[in-house]
Amino acid sequence: MLFVLIPIFGLMGFNFYVDPYWNFNHAHENNDYQNGFDERLQKTNLLVKNHQPFDSLLIGSSRVTYMNTDSFKQEEVFNYSLSSIHITEYNDYIDFAKKINDGKLNRVYVELSLHSYYANVQPPMGDPKTYFKQAQNRLLDFTSLFSQDTLDKSLVNFEASKNNKYPLQRSYTRENQVKSTYPNDRLAKGKVDFVKRYDQTNYTTEFAYRETYKSELEKMKKASPASEFVIFTDMAHVIRIKTYLKNPNYFDAYERSIREIIDVFGQVKSFHLKNDFTSKDKYWLDFYHFYPEVGDKMIHSLETGEGEGSFYVNVNETNVDQYMSDLKKLVNE
Repeated sequence: MLFVLIPIFGLMGFNFYVDPYWNFNHAHENNDYQNGFDERLQKTNLLVKNHQPFDSLLIGSSRVTYMNTDSFKQEEVFNYSLSSIHITEYNDYIDFAKKINDGKLNRVYVELSLHSYYANVQPPMGDPKTYFKQAQNRLLDFTSLFSQDTLDKSLVNFEASKNNKYPLQRSYTRENQVKSTYPNDRLAKGKVDFVKRYDQTNYTTEFAYRETYKSELEKMKKASPASEFVIFTDMAHVIRIKTYLKNPNYFDAYERSIREIIDVFGQVKSFHLKNDFTSKDKYWLDFYHFYPEVGDKMIHSLETGEGEGSFYVNVNETNVDQYMSDLKKLVNE
């Protein structure tokens, strides 16, 4: 019996020690690297089990995971950004964060990406409410310690933490901050493949616009009437912007989305400009994701307004026509 129990307790102890699912709140030098394998699960666990009070929320796609909230200087912000987040998921995760935070969110920083208004993008597998229930079931925290899958994740995190390296594209600290020393040697191929894919369509593909987009934004705003919404676009490489919007159908859909966002929220901060950060490859770890230093600058701009006109544009009903005109010139240059 002893020969059976020793390996079992060893497995449980090691998995507890490293804690790859963020079920417990201990932090040390051998678990300060955390692989982000399922942010819907991990960040929900972090909210429920290791909750630290926060003032506001930051939510968006995988790009926003690279916006480290320790760069906010005027308030405490929790980053609930998720890989491939779908427009239908925002409300559930915002509402859950608000519930955990005693019903209060001063601000909700929301990234709306180029795909947020595309009808053919399907929601990821997994109902948000399933993640919420799992995170609040303490029994699952302990049964997961018996898992070989948990052990595999623990070993990856332990080895990386021990060596003080963040070798993957997105590696988290125990404070939900992203670190990356990932080389961008696949960036050049990513650009070529992206442009080639759109070239093959002759830029005539119809765009399937999400007809419920505006009503979903209205629902988001209505659900949190006491919160200030700060809406911003994704940060995109300028080649991606120019290639994507070269198709007039896509350009028209983009303009419609911008105008609908303004109708609901009054304004949107657009990072769809040409500047060093959108043009120089050194700021991009792949064709879709920037390094955290760019996220730091984005947060500084959102919080202070610095960089308006060169790093971002605050688009509202008074300048939206000029913004779209300038964007068309960029696409056609």
